[in-house]
Amino acid sequence: MIEEKRIAIDGYVFAYKLHIKKIKNIILKVESDGSLLVSANAYVPQAKIDTFLKEKLSWILKQQSRQMKRYSRVFTDCMQQQEFYIFDQMISIVCVQSNQNSLRINENEMIVYYKHDREECNKTINKYLRQLCEQRFIEVVERYVALLSDYQLPMPIVKYRKMKSRWGSCATNQNTITLNINMIHYAYEFLEYVVLHELVHFIQPNHSKQFYKIVSYYMPDYKERMKLSLGV
Repeated sequence: MIEEKRIAIDGYVFAYKLHIKKIKNIILKVESDGSLLVSANAYVPQAKIDTFLKEKLSWILKQQSRQMKRYSRVFTDCMQQQEFYIFDQMISIVCVQSNQNSLRINENEMIVYYKHDREECNKTINKYLRQLCEQRFIEVVERYVALLSDYQLPMPIVKYRKMKSRWGSCATNQNTITLNINMIHYAYEFLEYVVLHELVHFIQPNHSKQFYKIVSYYMPDYKERMKLSLGV
């Protein structure tokens, strides 16, 4: 069961979803759009949940700020945003009515043409971003497979989709890696790290010291690249 709740803490008013479930502790999660999700047992008093949230105020504000910075980089809806990022470069959106649906990029500006309704621009932009992912991501995969030539890795099947909690995943038994489309909005160096990370799993299927030894050998600055996912 999920309930909609509100709480005022030191002048801040938070709306949150309370998920009643069979767990021992109170769990707080800040979603990708900055919204709050609280999970608790049905027997936990509301006063205890309120106290828990008040104690977490500083953490909530920090996480919301971080999540909103990340969320603002990603294209979602041209009706609600005027800009987003492509490989760490800010792109402004300009929608123009025309006789066809298409787009062109002029330096830091994306001009999107629509025939009937401005909402058509969303489909045009998403199609462009998907094609760009398929083009640029596969280039990185091919380059790092070649870099790992000592291990004679076969070229994997590459899949693309939006993922909420992962940047990439691999299925070694199927020779497949899946990459998060949203990486198109972050630094190119971060994409390279994720690709290398997933490919090394074909050599070391865990996150052992040996795994990171291989990653570090081919990408000495991998720890700095990991931080690029914050988008700040």
